Amino acid sequence: MALQFEVSNVRGNRLTILAKNASWATRLRFDTPRLLNQLCELQEFSQIKEIKIRSVSSLEPPATQSNLSENMSTPAKEPLEELADRTEQGELKSALRKLAQHGRANLSGHDPKS
Repeated sequence: MALQFEVSNVRGNRLTILAKNASWATRLRFDTPRLLNQLCELQEFSQIKEIKIRSVSSLEPPATQSNLSENMSTPAKEPLEELADRTEQGELKSALRKLAQHGRANLSGHDPKS
């Protein structure tokens, strides 16, 4: 489990830990009270009263439009259209169709907006 985390910094009474992803960050948040108790037993960390946990994946820059189309596989586009057809929520249906259309445009080599 320790391989999933890295101490980012210690400032005053706050310890900041980076987790490899949101899932590991959530797991550690549940264990924070136990971890604080254990840290109090160590002289170097006895002043720690708060632990801040951040997911490294949340620190990465958001994907650009070109990255989205490069990463979307062809088989993923058809289920998006099917899901849009079965969805009753208007905004979600529209977003799913737009995403599927973007994938089709990427395959055909033209921009759907033009």
